[in-house]
Amino acid sequence: MEYKEFYRRHLPHWQPRGAMMFITYRLAGSIPQEKLKAIRNEYERKLKLAVTDGGDTHKQKIQAGKWFIVEIDKILDVAQHGPTWLNNLEIEKIIVENMHYHADKLFRLWSYIIMSNHVHVLLQPMLVGQATLPVALQATKTNLENNAVYAPISRITHALKSYTANVANKILQRSGTFWQDESYDHWVREEKEFWRIVEYIEMNAVKAKLCDEPKTWRWSSAYERHHFGIDYLEPLPGIQK
Repeated sequence: MEYKEFYRRHLPHWQPRGAMMFITYRLAGSIPQEKLKAIRNEYERKLKLAVTDGGDTHKQKIQAGKWFIVEIDKILDVAQHGPTWLNNLEIEKIIVENMHYHADKLFRLWSYIIMSNHVHVLLQPMLVGQATLPVALQATKTNLENNAVYAPISRITHALKSYTANVANKILQRSGTFWQDESYDHWVREEKEFWRIVEYIEMNAVKAKLCDEPKTWRWSSAYERHHFGIDYLEPLPGIQK
């Protein structure tokens, strides 16, 4: 039986065991509440329609999830609402360093981009020992094949957001919420989708008319590979602090 971590807050979150994940996290207040509510309502409508119209329910739910992420991205890319603190060079540097610090520990880092108010990242959770999990969770996973446990998305997003929020607030000399509490995630189902998501991430700045080529956007995996002369796609390395 395939293991999937599931949790729901405003949106459902699924993590099939070891699946590649596309995650978007954004600054608090970067989307007007009325627009966010309208998108969520339409998303829920699409989910209900998928169940009642007699079509391919699974496929329609996947399409609804993709639609949701694209609609959110449209608002974030124009950056007409809320803070744009990620334009700060010190903060961008901290975010990239933090990704690399956790790479090869919690996840394989495949692709990323930092925009003015949000971050896209494509990663693959890594196996972690059961000893690193709370006892209550260990007990529910003892029958998994080889007792293998992958780093949960909730743990990964906390690692990406908690430290960077604290440091960014110090840089900005402010207090309060930095990142929006909930992130958006989508698990990658096939190789073609993997390549589409890599292109989607690395073309984000081009699509937003901030640069002409992906490799010229300083805070991105495309720039990083170009800078180091890597002309193929492989996981970006972790670093030690």
